[in-house]
Amino acid sequence: PFCCRKQCISKSLTISDDCINANIFQIMAVQIHQSLLDYMGEKPNCVTLARDIIVKGCEFVQMRDEIYLLLIMQLTNNFNAVSVARVWQVICMCVYYFLPTSM
Repeated sequence: PFCCRKQCISKSLTISDDCINANIFQIMAVQIHQSLLDYMGEKPNCVTLARDIIVKGCEFVQMRDEIYLLLIMQLTNNFNAVSVARVWQVICMCVYYFLPTSM
């Protein structure tokens, strides 16, 4: 189901396997989700984790929708106020630096 997870995703929500460079983007999607989970859990180096998410969105247009979907997923049915606040922090940073694509 599309809702908040405590475990990292195993593959991208948006990248199909027949996409050019699919393996790279699949790996990147998992890394982004792990960074988001760590950020939500207030792991050490939170600033670095958030920066990594933003940099990937800025450098790889193909990952922008993935990032926004991961953020929305982590808000869905998330009843932890601290975790929700941290996801909103990342959303605010993303909106400042890049928007979702216009698919």
